[in-house]
Amino acid sequence: MRTVNLRSVVVLAAIALIGPMVGALPAVAAPSGGAIVQDVHECRQDSPTRTVCTKDHIVFNQTISGSGNINLSGNASFVLTLTDTSPEAACSSQAGKQTAHFHALIKPNSVAPREQHDLESNSSVVTCGGVTFTCNSTLEVHFVDGVAQFERQSFECSVS
Repeated sequence: MRTVNLRSVVVLAAIALIGPMVGALPAVAAPSGGAIVQDVHECRQDSPTRTVCTKDHIVFNQTISGSGNINLSGNASFVLTLTDTSPEAACSSQAGKQTAHFHALIKPNSVAPREQHDLESNSSVVTCGGVTFTCNSTLEVHFVDGVAQFERQSFECSVS
C-alpha cells in the first residue's frame, strides 16, 4: 500500500489547483466552480492469475477570506487491491486503503501554513494460506506555525 505524507498532499493539492491555470498539469474536473475533484481507477492483469487494481479519489478546495487568508481543505482516498488465483501464490489477496483529511490556514504574504490539521487512516487486509490478517491505524496531528501542538495515534491488528 502507498504511504502518503499529508503535508505533501497539501503541496500536491495546491499544485493541482494552480497547475491547470498555468497549463502545467492536465485539467481536472471543477464542477460548479468550487472544489477540484480527481478520480482515477484502473486495473491491470500482471499475469493470467494476478490482477492489481488502484482507485484514487481526491477533493481539494481553496477559499480566500476578505482579509486575504487562504483556507485549504481536502480529502483523499487511495485503494490498492491485488488478487492472485494461482495455486502457487502464498497470499491469495491483499487490499489496502488510505484516507486523509486536511485543512490549513495560510496568512497573506506567507508560504507556510499558520495552522494545519491532518487526519490519516490506513487499513490493510492480507489473506495467506486461508488466514486473514487485518491492520488499522490512524494518525491525527495539529500544527501551529510549523510546530506540532498535539498528535494522536492508534494501531491495531487482528488475525482470523
